[in-house]
Amino acid sequence: MQPAHANYGPEQLATASSEAPQHGGELAPAFSENYQGDRRLKRNMPASVPDNDNCAFFITGLPSNVTTRQLLANISNTGRIWQSHINAPDFRHNHAAAKVAFFTRAAADVFWNATRNGFWVGGYRAIVQFNRHKVGSQLNGIYKTRVLIIKGNPTWVNLENMLHVMGTEMKFWYLDEHSVRPIGIDLVELTLQFGSFRAQAESAFIVLIRRLGDLGVTFSYGMDPCGVI
Repeated sequence: MQPAHANYGPEQLATASSEAPQHGGELAPAFSENYQGDRRLKRNMPASVPDNDNCAFFITGLPSNVTTRQLLANISNTGRIWQSHINAPDFRHNHAAAKVAFFTRAAADVFWNATRNGFWVGGYRAIVQFNRHKVGSQLNGIYKTRVLIIKGNPTWVNLENMLHVMGTEMKFWYLDEHSVRPIGIDLVELTLQFGSFRAQAESAFIVLIRRLGDLGVTFSYGMDPCGVI
């Protein structure tokens, strides 16, 4: 697999985050002013998530130039990533910070226990704590991940076309990696590995199948390299 170029889905566009106030030790509101999701959905209401079901972490002390790819490469044998985004340094903070949320509490527990002896990224020892902006388990009986597997004629199934179609309806995304391989006559398999399932792979799946499904292109979710829990 190869990482996508930054202009495919600029990480900087995703840095407006509700976690930023936590650097100063203040209790941030349930929703930030920058929040763009549906506040009515239960899954988007942090206060409704019990502590023992919280699957979200806030990670501080990261390298100032850390990327999603670099961050997630240090998370393995844990579980599927529900959401990740990075807060770049600002005038108050010299280091980057990140939010990472898993699909399940079991995966969150594995990550939490694995980081008790330290969590190192790019030579920096980061601080991992459960996020006060909680995310509950996403258990709906359907296997979904941040990885999309797309199959079809290479006329339609190619990275340039996928990025064009996504760009018509999606505001931002971050492609961690991508790969393409032939699987038959006039048939290829394209793998798109996003930084998050929520609002990225999830949205791309909906947009792409609506725009390309009638052209014989098929879509499915692949295994998240961060784990199988």
